[in-house]
Amino acid sequence: MSKYIMIIDEGTTGTRGILFDKEFKIVSQDYQELIQYTPDNIRVEHDASEIYNKSVEVCKGAMQKIGATAEDISCIGIATQRNTCVIWDKNTGEPLYHAIVWQDTRTGDVAEKLKENGVWKMFQKLKKQSKKKPHYMVQWIHG
Repeated sequence: MSKYIMIIDEGTTGTRGILFDKEFKIVSQDYQELIQYTPDNIRVEHDASEIYNKSVEVCKGAMQKIGATAEDISCIGIATQRNTCVIWDKNTGEPLYHAIVWQDTRTGDVAEKLKENGVWKMFQKLKKQSKKKPHYMVQWIHG
């Protein structure tokens, strides 16, 4: 019978696996830091495979600490780091490049050009709906 809820907290600097009991009390957790790649002062990246692998590792670590098995987990929830994005190869399932972290501002100049060209109104509507900075939205389509 399922006893626990597993939560993966995918943060900007690390990954945490947290097990809650049915009363929503934390019964175990595990954490591992992620390597931050900053090739220059406007780019912030993560290795997408590392994010996946550390997610698996912290879940296993939290389970091992209390002797839980997969059958003990009723569900898994994931909290993510805002607008970090990655493009995966649809045939291999492998990432094509590092994940672009939400702090990355490399597409800020593209956002400015869109503003100058009148395309900005669409992004303004999205910004109001999502409360995200416009250059993050541009990286989804241009990054």
